Amino acid sequence: MFLLHPWFLLLLLVPLGLFVFNFNTTQKGLSRHLSKAMLEKLSVSKNLLRDTTRYKLFLLTLSLFVLALARPVVEKKQLDTSESKTSLVIAIDFSASMHNTDIYPSRLALAQKKVDTLLAQAQHLAIGILLYANDAYILYPISQNPRLLRSLFHDANITQHFAKSTNLFASLEASEVLLEGHSNKHILLLSDGGAEVSRAKELHYLQKHHTTLSTLSLNSTLLPSMQNLSHASGGVYQHYTWGDEDIQTLLDFLAQAHPDAQTYHYALKQYHEYYHYPLLLGLLILLLLWTPRQSPIALFLCFMSYSTTPSQAALFDMWTEYQQAKSYNQATKTYKQKHYIDAVALYTQALGANKVRNAKIYHNIATVYARTHKLRLAKQYYKKSLQSFFLPETKKNLSIINKQLKLERKNLHKKYQKLHFKAIANKQIEYKTPFTTYAVKLHKLLPDEESRWFNKLLRHKSPLYLQKIPTHLRSLDANLSY
Repeated sequence: MFLLHPWFLLLLLVPLGLFVFNFNTTQKGLSRHLSKAMLEKLSVSKNLLRDTTRYKLFLLTLSLFVLALARPVVEKKQLDTSESKTSLVIAIDFSASMHNTDIYPSRLALAQKKVDTLLAQAQHLAIGILLYANDAYILYPISQNPRLLRSLFHDANITQHFAKSTNLFASLEASEVLLEGHSNKHILLLSDGGAEVSRAKELHYLQKHHTTLSTLSLNSTLLPSMQNLSHASGGVYQHYTWGDEDIQTLLDFLAQAHPDAQTYHYALKQYHEYYHYPLLLGLLILLLLWTPRQSPIALFLCFMSYSTTPSQAALFDMWTEYQQAKSYNQATKTYKQKHYIDAVALYTQALGANKVRNAKIYHNIATVYARTHKLRLAKQYYKKSLQSFFLPETKKNLSIINKQLKLERKNLHKKYQKLHFKAIANKQIEYKTPFTTYAVKLHKLLPDEESRWFNKLLRHKSPLYLQKIPTHLRSLDANLSY
């Protein structure tokens, strides 16, 4: 056993020493440091505890609290996992030429779609994403979870304006920053290629840093300079396709680089906690000091009876309330999907001791029967709702149901008269369908802060704040706008 946070002992040594010093002084000396109200709380009947014993117990309580803060633990078996993944940086060209619409809807839109497709299939890769034009910006650092990265990229709201020109060296230098410390280095370039110029400097840079460059060309024409650069660095050059063949070709190539993949090692320590034992013991001693007129045995029994039966009953009531509210919420959802029979069954499960909610449940069941034209059952449940709790909407709907039943009886009588060849006067009676429901959602009955914040985050889209990576080298076509 050892302490997980032993520095807490050092932090509390000074105040603990002051307490020891003051407890050895007189009651008058103690009153200089504590208020009268606190002294009354710490005072114990002399019939139960002596002064010296009282001081020792209070000091023991402080020591137990300090021990609990230090977190005594016993280490369990450590979980060790390792995973080998090829490291890849995806560099997306955001220059002005990428907004050309010769490829529908645009070259840039197709590039984003290709990245999304790659992230969906690249679970064996560790991937980072950067954007570049004249300069380079980190969008996401290297991540071992492409599925999460895909979700983030899919919801990315990129509103920044980039330079019109393209600097290939910016993407290469920025990729080296992300790939620093990795044993294998791969870059995937999604670009229209820039101008047709010599790429000898770029090739020398890639070979110097032992990095392979693969290119997914988003141009209607072939660029030999980019093709030669990709092949000479050990990568592949792939022209875009309307299907996923281009992405599959790139993934097959990266899969061949798996033998020299980066190994990620994860070590997860597990502990068995013991802090609650000194904490509970300190609380019991402190409770004994504050309630001196009760015997320790009676106090312990009172504490145990309070901490078991009421809390278990409260926990059971909370769980029952949660299950009923969950059934109610599911029933309302099923009702909106027009699965009326299932909705009635779920509403029945949601019935409980809450009269207001029972009234709303009976109201909703009655509304289901009204929609399925079972008016007598609807009338029956509207009455049950009013018996549980008066709701104005229920009273209004019951009145509509009664009018409709009266109208149907009258129409039935008219049909009977028509069979006997008697004239019938046409008279229309206004009919309103009682479709209103009390659709109280679960979070209104049992507040769920996590769900509310999660839904709020899903609805909120903020512009990304990109981190610019300092670069120094310039390609030959960096100052050209085409």
